[in-house]
Amino acid sequence: MTRNLRNDPGPFFRMRGVNKIYPMGDEQLHALKDVNLDVERGEYLSVLGPSGSGKSTLMNIIGCLDVASSGRYILNGQEIEDLDEAELAHIRSQEIGFIFQNSQLLPRLTAQKNVELPLIYAGVSPRERKKRAREMLTRVGLADRMHHDPNQLSGGQQQRVAIARALVVGGIGIMNMMLTSVTERTTEIGLKKALGALPWQIQLQFLMESFLLSLIGGLAGVALGLMLSFAMCKVMGAQFVLSVGAIALGVGFSAAVGVLFGWAPARKASRLNPIDALQSV
Repeated sequence: MTRNLRNDPGPFFRMRGVNKIYPMGDEQLHALKDVNLDVERGEYLSVLGPSGSGKSTLMNIIGCLDVASSGRYILNGQEIEDLDEAELAHIRSQEIGFIFQNSQLLPRLTAQKNVELPLIYAGVSPRERKKRAREMLTRVGLADRMHHDPNQLSGGQQQRVAIARALVVGGIGIMNMMLTSVTERTTEIGLKKALGALPWQIQLQFLMESFLLSLIGGLAGVALGLMLSFAMCKVMGAQFVLSVGAIALGVGFSAAVGVLFGWAPARKASRLNPIDALQSV
């Protein structure tokens, strides 16, 4: 029996001991093994890993396209593992928006009709469907392409229709299935801004990344320097003196350099127009 835990103030979704096993003849393929994951409301999350590491399998389970072989999965306060296909479909239409790598637009529907599609399954009235679809298409810069078929749109425009279709579900959860490399940041910024991220939040994200990388580099450099100094003192028979002030200065200088050189790209990222960013797909 499925339990509803919507009054539980826990994370947006929680996984505990999740496994996914595929039978392969006489053997079994463990695509996921003992996955534990918490994602809070409003949190942005990227799943990175080499090909075959289980990214798509994990995303399919999170998005209720597939179910785990074992373990617990609680989405927005609701136990998922015992739901039937109709209940999973209801959650997909109400709780999660998908952005697929190849857009997955229906070729015989206009951009607006493609965006309206999940709202049909959610039971939204025709008038409200049209209103919300037009609003979202306008947000991603396609106000003048609403009545175009997918084959009349560029690849980037098709991707933006897919983003609008994900946003129109209600913004409770967004599953970005593109699985891009970490260097492809422009589209990420555009998507976050479309979801409501403010410029200072984008800038802070880039500054923190630069600061942490430089801090780690500084700590590693200081540790290596201390080890070399200690070894040389041992060889030369000299006394090894540890200077806390010098260590703090070195680490602080590394962190300051990271912030200094990270400021320009952070500022540029924060000033990106979300529409222009999404056009870079």
